[in-house]
Amino acid sequence: MRFSLFLHSLGLDKFKNPKTSTIIDMKNKLRLKDDDYPIVGIVSRYIHVKGIQYIIPTFAKVTKEYPNAQLLLGNTISNDNVEIQNLLSSKDYTK
Repeated sequence: MRFSLFLHSLGLDKFKNPKTSTIIDMKNKLRLKDDDYPIVGIVSRYIHVKGIQYIIPTFAKVTKEYPNAQLLLGNTISNDNVEIQNLLSSKDYTK
């Protein structure tokens, strides 16, 4: 099997030890409560090959065991946005 290494362009060091005030500000901005757990975050374009269309129904299964779980999706615009928006607005995947 052959592997390739792709380095990301994010400076992850600034996220290692965030200030408490930064965490509180971010939770407030995202309207997260203290008992929201686990929080799963994904940053990806909404394109079919990235598999976001699989993450949403899979996360719905996670919420059966963790009813306060939150899924945060960060994205850019693409042609697959309609499919993703339809999944997100489905009564099967929202609380």
